[in-house]
Amino acid sequence: MAKSAGHYTNLNMIAKQSTYGKLGIPSPFGETVGLLALALTLSPYLAGADFGFLKVPEFLGTAKHTLKVLGPALLAGSLLLYFPFWPIRTGSLRSAGTDIAANVEFRNSSSRYICIVWLRFDGKADPGHSYTLAPGGVQNVETFVAHAWNISDANTGDLLRSVVVKKDMAPVVVR
Repeated sequence: MAKSAGHYTNLNMIAKQSTYGKLGIPSPFGETVGLLALALTLSPYLAGADFGFLKVPEFLGTAKHTLKVLGPALLAGSLLLYFPFWPIRTGSLRSAGTDIAANVEFRNSSSRYICIVWLRFDGKADPGHSYTLAPGGVQNVETFVAHAWNISDANTGDLLRSVVVKKDMAPVVVR
């Protein structure tokens, strides 16, 4: 475990992605599908309710029964598709041995804590060369061209991106 900025990060966590991510579908689409499924699940029970900005219509017997079955099934399906359980293959990403020094600036423009960890020559994360950045944080790292770095969410372990250092590299910005 690496400790920085008061947060602990498990560097041995396996990065995972949702089925939406595996299929290349944006995460907001999954959130929208989940909200629609929730609305369908609740609609037969709230039929006729008036919330001022929204009035739920009355449903007849067959439609009401169909929504009572279909709504929860769609909600369960959308939740299963949304939660990350597919491992992300990192392939053979690893650092290559070079003697060309490089300086890389990592910028955390996201609203979450991130963990930056060097991938050794065997492709495994090196806890001795890791950094945790708070939102808005910046870290300058002295490294070498062709060294690989993984950037993950410090709290969940989800892999956000991987970077292989190049000569005269622009800052790496995590959004």
